[in-house]
Amino acid sequence: MPYEYPGVNIDLHCYSNDGPTYPIGAHTNCWGAESQLLPVREVFMMVLMDQLSDKVDWHKKVFNEEIVAKWRKEALEQPEDKLFSQIVEGDAADKISKPRARFITENTFDHCIRELRWKAAHFERTGLVPTLDSAGNSIVKSDTVVTPELQKELRAAFDQLQADQASNVDWHPGSDEKVQDLVHPSMYPLVYGKSNFFQEEVVGVSDAIEKWAGKGKTLAEAHKTGRPERDMSYGIGGSAIPSEYWSDKYQWLPANLAFQEDGTVKFTSYINNLHPTKYPGIYRTIEKLIDTAVP
Repeated sequence: MPYEYPGVNIDLHCYSNDGPTYPIGAHTNCWGAESQLLPVREVFMMVLMDQLSDKVDWHKKVFNEEIVAKWRKEALEQPEDKLFSQIVEGDAADKISKPRARFITENTFDHCIRELRWKAAHFERTGLVPTLDSAGNSIVKSDTVVTPELQKELRAAFDQLQADQASNVDWHPGSDEKVQDLVHPSMYPLVYGKSNFFQEEVVGVSDAIEKWAGKGKTLAEAHKTGRPERDMSYGIGGSAIPSEYWSDKYQWLPANLAFQEDGTVKFTSYINNLHPTKYPGIYRTIEKLIDTAVP
């Protein structure tokens, strides 16, 4: 059975609900991106703990009562309107009034400090900080799991790409020429009606340019039936997702990876806009970074 590709041989807005759902966090209305319903106060507390655990040596400072008193004062004086609006955004936002009482109080701050002190002990043991964790969801952050050696490799990769692009710098839009996009998926994406395409997944990494550049079948305009099978309003491209998150003209191209027998990962397709034979070392560095991030 041939692979199914939205916009190619199935409807562009087709959303398969066969089997497990892969959550997409591009927008809060995306299917599978939601968590269980949380009290607004709990979200305020999670955000506060996340901010405090970003501070240098927070795991030591959280046991210093003088520093904690300073944090308390800042937390109790911090405006809450903007964060409240972000938390309750959506169709029902206009129907929810912000209460007069503050969300971060003396009592809630005390709870945050107690939890951070537990997390500090966990951080000392593992180098990991679970954050924004509730209802079975958690994000883990760390400033230590990326080794100094890997940091050095990443800096060298950035420097190499920056030097090679010195004559044609791609400044990020709206950054006032302060942010440079070294590898960006919006440069040379798949364009319906123009790009060449392979129905079977055959393009690898090391031989991608030599064997496959310029080959394949030119795509037609994006395939849209008007009545997409398995269409869901909360799928990417569905009616509940803002139009700016979706395009009928182009798609970013993914880079596939596969687990090896030793548990590491390896790219099985090239990274769009990163030449696979010119920058093999950068590919290996990125693989190491992904190895570090995958539990």
